[in-house]
Amino acid sequence: MSEEGLRAGGAKMREAGLAEEAVAYFRHYYEQLVAGDEGVVWESEIEPVEELPTIGDLEVDVAAGRDALGRLSWERAARGTRAVLAEAAS
Repeated sequence: MSEEGLRAGGAKMREAGLAEEAVAYFRHYYEQLVAGDEGVVWESEIEPVEELPTIGDLEVDVAAGRDALGRLSWERAARGTRAVLAEAAS
């Protein structure tokens, strides 16, 4: 894909309502692929997890959690609205 194609792909992702972060991730990983990275995690590179924290050891920011869930609900509702409008327009 050319730079022009990559820009067009980014525009299409934005038009579909994807967040700018998603477009940036796509560009990042596409550039890695073009550079020759395989995008594979080889078994020899995987190490087992020795220990995991228990739920009681985790710090919880209740306000941040509520904010994230609120944004998630809003984004889902917005995507649903766009889909309904797109279907009605076709």
